[in-house]
Amino acid sequence: MTSPYAGMTAVLYARVSTDDKGQDPEVQVLKMKEWCETNDVQILGIYREEKSGKNMERPEMDRVIGRIARGGVNILLAFDVSRIGRNASDVDKIRKTAGSYNTVIRYVTSDVAPETGAGRLINGVEAWQAEEHLVKHRNAVKAGMDKAKVFGTASGMPIGRPPTIVVTNGVRSREAFSDEKPKPIVDIDRVMELADKGNSLSAAANAIDVPPSTLIEILSRMGLREEYERRRSECPVTVERIMELADRGMNMMEISAMLQCSVSTIREKLIAADRLPQFRKTVRAVRRLRKRMPTETSPSLYTEEEGDGGVRP
Repeated sequence: MTSPYAGMTAVLYARVSTDDKGQDPEVQVLKMKEWCETNDVQILGIYREEKSGKNMERPEMDRVIGRIARGGVNILLAFDVSRIGRNASDVDKIRKTAGSYNTVIRYVTSDVAPETGAGRLINGVEAWQAEEHLVKHRNAVKAGMDKAKVFGTASGMPIGRPPTIVVTNGVRSREAFSDEKPKPIVDIDRVMELADKGNSLSAAANAIDVPPSTLIEILSRMGLREEYERRRSECPVTVERIMELADRGMNMMEISAMLQCSVSTIREKLIAADRLPQFRKTVRAVRRLRKRMPTETSPSLYTEEEGDGGVRP
């Protein structure tokens, strides 16, 4: 029997996080490849993410949306709904964004189409279950740490985060060599690159996988807090450029993928310029017009005249 997806194209998105101990994204990739082979679907790109699904600060998902915006993608394939996100509202946002480019989401573990009424219901329940799993996990970790503070740990090791390794100009701080315990690493050059892209301290901390308080404390101790904020304020992403892309019908997620900055940066700049309502109104108007004029959905609407706008798989 011929598959209803025969002849279609797909991008594959695999995600694991620190909550998925022992899991390998390649297991998901293998299952998705088998699904595509069974359904005679051509694979256009494979994206592997090692980030938590509890928020939208995910670079590889931004690249997926950027690839979809270029056109020619029929399916966004994931292993299951929890790989797309652990928050029902975030999953729905991604579904609607992909749908605006005539791209549907499909899961290896389910034959139910997420865009149908039944699919949205099942998606909502599964995303809620994933979200509840995160809450239970956080509570269990907190309870374990509270117990360890009173009774000690089984290994005798102290609880809490190990000292942070600071890397400046490629040279590690001395505490990096004090013992063999794994420590979080803060590369100052990488942090300042994030400042140049307009990332807030919270977004930068999330990108390098350290708590915001740790990053703020390190920058303050090194006298770089003001330098960070100065470089962030000079980010070349301008409100004029954002509104120009809004005129093409691109939302914040798509713009962040094209301009290689965080969604929070775009939102903050629009709020500061008091243009957030205008931005939303413009995007909605362009997308309504696009639905009435199908021929206007050419991928050229989302690319620069001289190339693809820097968004590549």
